Amino acid sequence: MKTACDLLALGRFDAARRRLSQVIGHAAQHGTGGVPPAASAMESLIDLSQGCLATARLRLECFAPAGTQADSVRALVLYESGALAQAQRVLTQNRSGRPDESPADAWILSHSLI
Repeated sequence: MKTACDLLALGRFDAARRRLSQVIGHAAQHGTGGVPPAASAMESLIDLSQGCLATARLRLECFAPAGTQADSVRALVLYESGALAQAQRVLTQNRSGRPDESPADAWILSHSLI
């Protein structure tokens, strides 16, 4: 995952997707289930970076259950698509690590970029 994250940060989206495919394949081979939520979140960030907002949102809805580490990316995608009430609901449900006085957009971005 770290390599995919590094590739994403460098803007090498195709290479990041290839690495994520390897991570997903490894998870499938070792019986850890389907697509890891972190991989779905990262792919959604790539979709979002490439202007594919609908794809990012659909990917999160299908492959990243609520209450996972993908929630910060879910909130970002909802925020970007104008679903502010839904984004706020995701943020409210996942308050851990977020001081009450922290603005929602700052919290979303800081967790998405980690």
